[in-house]
Amino acid sequence: MQAVGVVSRCAGRIGGPRRFRSSCPRPDTNHVKPLDGVKILDLTRVLAGPFATMNLGDLGAEVIKVERPGAGDDTRHWGPPFVGSESTYFLSVNRNKKSIAVNIKDPKGVQIIRKLAAVCDVFVENYVPGKLLEMGLGYEDISEIAPHVVYCSITGYGQTGPMSHRAGYDAVAAALSGLMHITGPEDGDPVRPGVAMTDLATGLYSYGAIMAGLLQRYKTGRGLHIDCNLLSSQVACLTQVAANYLIGGKEAKRWGTAHSSIVPYQMKRTGLQEGCQMTCSSPKARKCWREDLGSRPLSLCCFVPVTNGTWSIFPLPVSPPGPADSFLGFKASRLLAPAKHFLPPHPLVVSNGAFLSSLYLSLQLALLHLH
Repeated sequence: MQAVGVVSRCAGRIGGPRRFRSSCPRPDTNHVKPLDGVKILDLTRVLAGPFATMNLGDLGAEVIKVERPGAGDDTRHWGPPFVGSESTYFLSVNRNKKSIAVNIKDPKGVQIIRKLAAVCDVFVENYVPGKLLEMGLGYEDISEIAPHVVYCSITGYGQTGPMSHRAGYDAVAAALSGLMHITGPEDGDPVRPGVAMTDLATGLYSYGAIMAGLLQRYKTGRGLHIDCNLLSSQVACLTQVAANYLIGGKEAKRWGTAHSSIVPYQMKRTGLQEGCQMTCSSPKARKCWREDLGSRPLSLCCFVPVTNGTWSIFPLPVSPPGPADSFLGFKASRLLAPAKHFLPPHPLVVSNGAFLSSLYLSLQLALLHLH
């Protein structure tokens, strides 16, 4: 696809606040996505930025991904495995996007980006601070021609400070933030998580900040500059581990699959299988475990809301993650016993950060629809 073609198709009103919804009447409002009509100019690559813009695309935004001529996004070549000539890594974080190749080191390429930015709602980039400013594509430059744009910068260490001009890498930020220090076997070495959690957390923070930026622009009529970085995002995700040290003076350590404050909350070997994950996060749940499930070695404590504040506790077997018929990696069809119902003193859920992120973003979507 030629860049000039995209510019012509994106042509429209330049400047001024844009509305969340199209001004054209829609025959079927039941199928309108929350971000229909919102245009995203995506100058990001690798993971954190593409993950953020992919989620915006999932909600209906039109995402225009800008890549280097010839090579494209670095992750196109991160494999195997490949699907045809594309790596599955690239495909996993770049769905729902249009792609163009623009040489932004060329003045003509800079002009193409500026014209695109003028007719877009959101501008997302993950260059080292100062690089786009040198090319005339920094926040100040874009806000002059498009004061309505929500401009999001994703960096390793922020816009200022002694490390601001370093490139950001997930593994390095995970080590600096302390995430690797608390991950791994209790008597072993620090371990990097199985997926790039620092990149993904930064992508989710950027995603939420962009949504909030669109809401603010709806109120003020003006865009803003969002600054998200890997190190701050991961430190924020340390939550109770950081609070234990800052408030209680308790030094963090590795616990393997166990928990510093909740017992039982770890993998245990059994006589019939390699192991099971036990999760009981309240006194009532632990009492239920001892009395009703203690004799069942093949179980995971899974709490599911039913009605009127009642929750169900299911003993689920440990089995390899299945396809679409699985829930959190456990096949729901293989329940070993009927549910035990009880009223917990507070909500109990299997630890699931994605669930919390979805809840947070669902509230934002509800606010978008209110407007």
